[in-house]
Amino acid sequence: MMGERVTTSVDYETRAQIENFIAEEAALLDARQIAEWLDLTTDDFTYKIPTTQTTDSVEKTPWNEEFLIIDEDKLSIAKLWTPRYSGDLAKFAWGENPPQRTRRFVSTIRIRPLDSQSYEVHANVLLSFTREAEPSILMPTGRRDVLRRVGDTLKLASRVVFIDQRVLTTGNLRLII
Repeated sequence: MMGERVTTSVDYETRAQIENFIAEEAALLDARQIAEWLDLTTDDFTYKIPTTQTTDSVEKTPWNEEFLIIDEDKLSIAKLWTPRYSGDLAKFAWGENPPQRTRRFVSTIRIRPLDSQSYEVHANVLLSFTREAEPSILMPTGRRDVLRRVGDTLKLASRVVFIDQRVLTTGNLRLII
């Protein structure tokens, strides 16, 4: 759950590896290199965005993880999302032509070991995207990732994105945040 306090108890080298991984994967997404980004995920990778809800109490979470805006896995992203960004199809996909320009600003990274090979990583992400001459849209979010060591490398095993806005003002949310 976003907003909870996450105790960080990893060594400096592990923290540096995780922060470098997060920076590199954000750069791939900003460059629209979805196929290359998918190489950084595990075979059982899941990507979810729960709905935002208005609650009557500060003790209740503002996100409902039972109702999802997006519920994808590695296979569905590879089959449905990646082709939209390929050169051939992008020419005919009006929603992607001209392409949106995006930037992901990732901050406040908190890391919690789950076991000897996995880490839960909480971060704040400000997504900025612009299309054509329209003003930039800013979308503040939080993220809960699970990173897993596969051999000597880190891979993204799951991502849950918590969007702060109750009403989305975007025309297209086919973005990996």
